Amino acid sequence: TYGGFVAWTKRTRETLTQGGDVYAPTAGYRWNLEDALALKQGNQEEALKAIKNWTIQCVPPRWTLRAALQAEREGLDVVMQTHDGALLEVPEEDAEDAGRRIGQIMAETAAEDWMGGLPVPADVKQGGDWGHMKPLGGE
Repeated sequence: TYGGFVAWTKRTRETLTQGGDVYAPTAGYRWNLEDALALKQGNQEEALKAIKNWTIQCVPPRWTLRAALQAEREGLDVVMQTHDGALLEVPEEDAEDAGRRIGQIMAETAAEDWMGGLPVPADVKQGGDWGHMKPLGGE
């Protein structure tokens, strides 16, 4: 399990059970335990899981879109965006530099105050097609 995510989950759980809200400004959403309990028929564990899932599902697409826009501004050719990823098309000789840069852009885009310092590194891969992707610089 990714350690940073575990810490974020613990902080989120503590905030909610103490009556606080979880606010994800990236997506413009604010959640609280009372609302989630109403949706989950009073089951606190299910309500806490739901809030965690809602945050995970709504925020990465927005980070990815912002990263893709920044990459385009920097001259990188983003040909496709998925839920939490961007596909670039670059000449083979530029692949490592472009991969490093999109990884930096994505990590910088995800570094938001409300995340409480949780690092969100990008998993950058390269290859001629989806079936032959390898970690950046990997063999």
